[in-house]
Amino acid sequence: MTHPCLVFCPYLPPLSGKVQFADWELAPLENFDDRWVDHDFKCKAKTLLNKFLALNEHPIDHPALLCRAGSHLDGKEPTRNELSALRLSLVFAFLDLHPRIGHDSEAKCPLLTAENAQIVAWPIDLKTGKVTLRRGRLLEANFHGYNINDPKWTVRPPDDLCDISLFIVSPNAQVLTDVYRTVIYSLRHPKKCRTADGVRVALRWLEKAWFNTRSIDFPERLVYLRTAFEAVTRNHKQYKSAKALRKTLELLPYESPYDFEELIWSPEEKRAPLQEFYNRSGNLEKSCTTHLEHWFLAFNAMRNCIIHEGTFPHADYCIPDSNYNGHFFCTAEFLLRGLIKRSSYIVSVREGGDESGRSLYG
Repeated sequence: MTHPCLVFCPYLPPLSGKVQFADWELAPLENFDDRWVDHDFKCKAKTLLNKFLALNEHPIDHPALLCRAGSHLDGKEPTRNELSALRLSLVFAFLDLHPRIGHDSEAKCPLLTAENAQIVAWPIDLKTGKVTLRRGRLLEANFHGYNINDPKWTVRPPDDLCDISLFIVSPNAQVLTDVYRTVIYSLRHPKKCRTADGVRVALRWLEKAWFNTRSIDFPERLVYLRTAFEAVTRNHKQYKSAKALRKTLELLPYESPYDFEELIWSPEEKRAPLQEFYNRSGNLEKSCTTHLEHWFLAFNAMRNCIIHEGTFPHADYCIPDSNYNGHFFCTAEFLLRGLIKRSSYIVSVREGGDESGRSLYG
């Protein structure tokens, strides 16, 4: 073992303890004190972790490590599919700690962004202590020759990282498990389960919408969210997509009234007042829809203004007696999270051999 790989999340908020999900464990560094297969790997891994700086320019206080459940830290690098599934499941599970923005002023959980759930899989040369720093994707650059024993070398945090070090949180293990199993199933068996494929694609667009960079403005974030809904409903046409969204929600399994609160939607939802919309031919027509469909059509109309006209109309939705009132971003990302959770549950249960989710497969 000359180049073991350390897999860790340097920028998560402090965890309240170990979180076990699917085939993995996520826990603070101190939880693994007696689970290293090699003493040299342990020492050099701690030296490397000490090079990662927090926003206050000090080394990060509570790095979180990822390890296969029940195993030692053996330095074996996860596969590309496993890393993708880990990244998307962790981003989602921590974003899902958010309340519906604007509807829970007493919420005590911080607002995390996609940067906070960043995963690093870093090989370490145990003989020399050298590591390679990689930057960029479109134009990728590899910087060689860094040594973890060099006192002057450090790894600065992402420019857009938010400071959430004062909060102690842990993600929901069941949400992590369901999303991880769904993504890994989609990657290993492409085109076999449309629900799994749709969730995986939607997760990537949701992640993009939650990057904190100032280079992405709200119009782009709304387009990302609308695209994520398209992936889940598997339809890009506005009227058909709105009906597909309602149909998908009707088919999902529900176990308690709380499930409906997560989704905003409920089976007893009233039909919205008669509204005017422009159809595909550009003609004005009237339609009586459910509140969900009406909101989604309005959301789609905003997306079209952004894409086709280059304009950004007023982003607040306000219809009498509608549960979907508020900023489109806030409602869309919360509803999307609920839809992803329930759909992931279906795939996760089905993968385990339970036939209760067969109605969503196709």
